Amino acid sequence: MKLRITGLTSLVASAANSPKTNMTTLLLRNSPNQWFLWRGFLLIPLALGWFRLSPTIRTVRQFRSRVNAFAAVAFICAVVAGHSSAAQITFETYDLLASFHTDGLYNLAGLNFWNGKPVSATNKPTDYERQLAATINFFAKPKDHNILFLQVTDVTATHFGFAFGTAFFNITQTGVLFTLPSKHDLGTPILSLGFANAGEIRVYAPPDGSSEPLTTTPGFGLSRPGQNQLLIQTVSGADYGFINNGWTVFGGPVNRIVGGGVFEMIFPRRVNLFRDVNFRSTTVKSQYGAGSQYIGAARVAESGGTFELFMLAVATILGRRWFCLPKRAS
Repeated sequence: MKLRITGLTSLVASAANSPKTNMTTLLLRNSPNQWFLWRGFLLIPLALGWFRLSPTIRTVRQFRSRVNAFAAVAFICAVVAGHSSAAQITFETYDLLASFHTDGLYNLAGLNFWNGKPVSATNKPTDYERQLAATINFFAKPKDHNILFLQVTDVTATHFGFAFGTAFFNITQTGVLFTLPSKHDLGTPILSLGFANAGEIRVYAPPDGSSEPLTTTPGFGLSRPGQNQLLIQTVSGADYGFINNGWTVFGGPVNRIVGGGVFEMIFPRRVNLFRDVNFRSTTVKSQYGAGSQYIGAARVAESGGTFELFMLAVATILGRRWFCLPKRAS
């Protein structure tokens, strides 16, 4: 996948925030690599049983030496497996707490010319070309009830052929503003940037002009505008902000992320997201530019789980038996 970013001038990253700077905060105890490590060690009891029953083992010394050798191999395999998996996450084993979709129109802030002429009521992008959209999902696991993942995916940052300067800045999704309705103050979570969507990449404008796969979502920070209201946004202008693939971008020596991103928030242990937060009342907004535009999200309708579908089937069957019985002949 190749996305070409070529540039004039306008957006210049400061030396202190070079596009090459890794701005992640890694929390090892929540790293997905640990699962692979433990999976390797879980093989050891199986090996013990196999070696114990093996007729070729005649002495305790042989038994111990083989167990030690297997433990070493299991450890190495686990570390290698964990390393190769990096930190990309797909959430198959997580509970989807809520899903939202933002879909709106770029407000044309910073867009001075269109088709080589000044923007006017008769000379401006179509609604399709102005589309700004994204899907925002919240995930968690019951056993880690104080850890919340926010996933941004399906990003659309207009359908322009190209953009530059302030317009390029303002069509970039730079953050997500959301509330977590609760009767309690949930506190300020620790933000970890050590995860990425599958296929997430970073792309650079000239003079670099390259792209690279990501296993983290760098360049973001977290603030708390109000009680149980959180804002995750880029810390250096629109650098590392989200755009979609497939179009040429002009803008200067900056970089963007294609493929959305993943953010882990670790709340105090006392917080139980499944119990304390009413995700049905959560509000979500996508932020663009330096807060030049916010687009509200609509909740995505949930499909019924296995239990709900089972109960619906039972109710349907019983309803037919009770209310649709044939009349007895008199």
